[in-house]
Amino acid sequence: MKYNDVEKGQLEMRRQEFMTDEEIKEVDEYICELLQNRGEMEDLYDRWSDEDEIYRGDQPLKDGIPNTRVNIINAIIESQVSNLVDKNIAVTCRGEGVSDQGYANWARIGLDWTLRKNRIKKILAVHERRRSLFGNGFLRVHFNPDAFHGFGLVEITTPPLNKIYVDTKIKDPLRFQEADYIMETISMSSQRFEDMYGEDKASLIYYGSKAYEDTSTFNEEETEDDEDSATLILRWSRHKGKLRLQEFSGCGVLLFDSHKSGNRTDNQKNNKYNNESYYDFVSEKYPYFFTPMYPEEGLLWGFGEGKLLKPLQNMLNDLYDKIRMAARPNLLLVDYNSDIDIEDFDENSFAPRPANLQAGRAVETVAWGTKNVYWFPLQKCS
Repeated sequence: MKYNDVEKGQLEMRRQEFMTDEEIKEVDEYICELLQNRGEMEDLYDRWSDEDEIYRGDQPLKDGIPNTRVNIINAIIESQVSNLVDKNIAVTCRGEGVSDQGYANWARIGLDWTLRKNRIKKILAVHERRRSLFGNGFLRVHFNPDAFHGFGLVEITTPPLNKIYVDTKIKDPLRFQEADYIMETISMSSQRFEDMYGEDKASLIYYGSKAYEDTSTFNEEETEDDEDSATLILRWSRHKGKLRLQEFSGCGVLLFDSHKSGNRTDNQKNNKYNNESYYDFVSEKYPYFFTPMYPEEGLLWGFGEGKLLKPLQNMLNDLYDKIRMAARPNLLLVDYNSDIDIEDFDENSFAPRPANLQAGRAVETVAWGTKNVYWFPLQKCS
């Protein structure tokens, strides 16, 4: 997001109310890090965009051909998704010893209930569709202490692929948890910001601003309500081996730091660092599960059915175009001197075209598809 000099000055004054100079510098570096990461993903975004167009049958139209769309990719992907989601999804828990059996049964009931509350089938359908088509998927599993009337609930989400940014030094999906950081961007309304961080912090944010200019990949529909929204950035990292979550807006306002005392609605500027893990009784792992479909050597990101089936999809479309063009009637050309009005013909049916013909001659010319084209002179009507 670009600001003029007046807006920059106002933003700095606002940030200094809730952030130290060190935190301001740190958050600015994080945003630059996100933009750099996004730039390095451009080639991958272009590939995903092409695969998404073919999945939807929205490839660009070409002039002079029927532009047939025989969509096999959509059918294959959706059959794979339904084959998984339509099955009964249940949890099985087994104890290590005889005395663990009662606890295992209690754990199974609790996990089944958690999956039902998260509507796991809908989440899996979205996740598997992305994983099958693009070859990559994410699941975020985190505990929300405020959910379920304050009792807390494990929430499962599947972030869009162009909203997740993983440390680019990681090239092996098996070393995903060794990344220095993982960032996720979320678009939220001003009311949502106020509910989460309080009115004072929410008033500092420039609404209608975005952390970056969106690309052609998975473009979100623009509406008038976007002026009342802003980007929230979640940055997960580890500090001295302890899991850390920092939440800040796309305009650079730090809203929450899990390594400082206080909660999300407090002004944490002068609070001390406690260097405690974000989660209690949980290993210091990022709350993301990365699920590539077909791995590619030397790369973190995999590929899916979209890349494999794209050549076949294009070949079938071209084949059906040629069949339809060959099945059309012979091309007729009409003498300029005739009284036939070319505009009366359907322009999509290879209508007669005007031509200067020699009277009394029938001329055979090149083949159109599998049919020969004959030129027959027509006499002018008196």
